[in-house]
Amino acid sequence: DPDTDFLLIILRDVLPKRPNLRIVLMSATINAQIFKDYFSGCESFKIPGRTFPVTSYYLEQALMHTNFVIEPDSEFCRKDVDPFMTHQEEEDMRWAYEKQEHLDLLGGERPSSHVLKQLHRVDPEKINFELVARVVRHIHSHVDPPSAGKTPGAILVFVPGLGEIKKTLRFLLEESSGKGKDWNGKGTDGKGKSDAGKGGSGKGVGPEVTKDGLWVLPLHSMISVNEQRLVFKRPPSGARKVVVTTNIAE
Repeated sequence: DPDTDFLLIILRDVLPKRPNLRIVLMSATINAQIFKDYFSGCESFKIPGRTFPVTSYYLEQALMHTNFVIEPDSEFCRKDVDPFMTHQEEEDMRWAYEKQEHLDLLGGERPSSHVLKQLHRVDPEKINFELVARVVRHIHSHVDPPSAGKTPGAILVFVPGLGEIKKTLRFLLEESSGKGKDWNGKGTDGKGKSDAGKGGSGKGVGPEVTKDGLWVLPLHSMISVNEQRLVFKRPPSGARKVVVTTNIAE
């Protein structure tokens, strides 16, 4: 965030002139040593909390496990290259993935020819909302499929802003429901009426569960407090809660 970077520069310059000024930086994820060095060895405190093991997966693995295809005419396909790789381009990319650093990141998995062709088409300047929706459905159906007596874990999707939240909702819902969608990504009953407020949560509130068992909720400042609070409620029985928001929700 450039704004935060500039603010830190200004604060460091101000501190020698304002010795009584106290600055507290808090985060659950930052590298504290970097900031200690930046602010000339300032004090740091660590407050123990609950942590959970996290496994990182990468774009290559998302493409591997979903068999996702980026069509040449897709809005998410690069426009500055020929979408069809030459044999030499494919071999060059394959060789790059033989480097140990890449093998370590991918857990020893090597991208197939299909995956290399999709990587060639990926537009790094765009969020591929189709792929985001496919990954969510893959997790729901294959990685952690719902089963009797087991509550499905929730999925949290971070995107940059409100526009991206709406687009993600649209892609998540359009393949999961036979109903239409209104501008906010909510289902409609065919008469322009939103599903929000109907009995989706089993208590008369929230969106309806999609036909494949997803309870999709947006979280941003433009919705009511009551709608925001839905993210803390349990989903309807057998459904999986999917929250689409920005990292401010942390």
